[in-house]
Formats: sequence, structure tokens, C-alpha cells
Amino acid sequence: MGLPAVVVVTEHFETLAKVVLKSQQVPDSVAILIPGNPETISDAELAHIAERLLDDAVHKLTGVG
Repeated sequence: MGLPAVVVVTEHFETLAKVVLKSQQVPDSVAILIPGNPETISDAELAHIAERLLDDAVHKLTGVG
């Protein structure tokens, strides 16, 4: 096994991410979906989104959380 990893992807690229994960035989359960487009979201809102997703990332990386 390699290093633990998660895939962080915006909802606009969800389908592409799933195709790539499938082609690499990686379960799509490692993906974390970010709503919206980070290019049009303020830094403050992006930080808020990151805080909300942190627990999910920790759980996916460690199985704890």
C-alpha cells in the first residue's frame, strides 16, 4: 500500500475525479467534494469550507474521527 491520501475535488469535476479514481482502481470513497467554485468564493468562505471538511479528511485518512 502507498501513502494514505484523499482527493479534494470541486463539484464541477466530480465526474472526472470518479473516472480517474476508477481507472486507477481507487475507491471513490477517498474523495471529498467541495461545493461551488473556489475561484469565485471568498477566502473567508473557503476557510469555512475547509474547516467543515477537515473531520471528513481526518476520518478518510485514519479511519478515526
